[in-house]
Amino acid sequence: LLRATKPGGVSSEDERFPEAAAHAKGAEGVQTIRVVSEKIDQIMDLVGELVMGRSMMVRLVSDLEARYPREELVGNFQLANAFVERSLSELQRSVMSVRMVPVGRVFKRFPRMVRDLSRISGKEIRLDMRGEDTEIDKALVDMIGEPLLHIIRNAVDHGIERPSEREGAGKPRKGRITLSVAHADGNTAEIKVADDGGGI
Repeated sequence: LLRATKPGGVSSEDERFPEAAAHAKGAEGVQTIRVVSEKIDQIMDLVGELVMGRSMMVRLVSDLEARYPREELVGNFQLANAFVERSLSELQRSVMSVRMVPVGRVFKRFPRMVRDLSRISGKEIRLDMRGEDTEIDKALVDMIGEPLLHIIRNAVDHGIERPSEREGAGKPRKGRITLSVAHADGNTAEIKVADDGGGI
């Protein structure tokens, strides 16, 4: 979703179509529009080409500076290039942020799944989730759903023991599966699935 607001917080569409605008506002009152993900990908590709063009400009300005060290026009090129570099970096960060969505979009399907599997298997299991607000690239969110589903299903089927077995081992009757995600560094998110069962 892209935010589309005027500096005052009200879009021009709000002024012309107040009923439609009220309907379009979410729970937080933020004006949004839907954008096909392929269009965002196209913008990302264009930004990538602009980054390559910026690198070419840096080399050209460096060559000009070496050939004409005292030329005033070279200094003006440097100022213009620095301005373009700052603007392009900000554009790149903004486009990247548009692609980011909370990983909770994937996580929200798992509590009910664990409850259903617990009932079918006769086991008592609690699912703890942490870091659902952590944002990752939408393409990754779409990719990790099925692998996580299988990992959690394996934890239920083969990791967590039956209540009687757990009590015999001095454990609480209810087993616990923990699903967590956090940013490991600037470009990496680490997703962990753990259980307190006997293991596979």
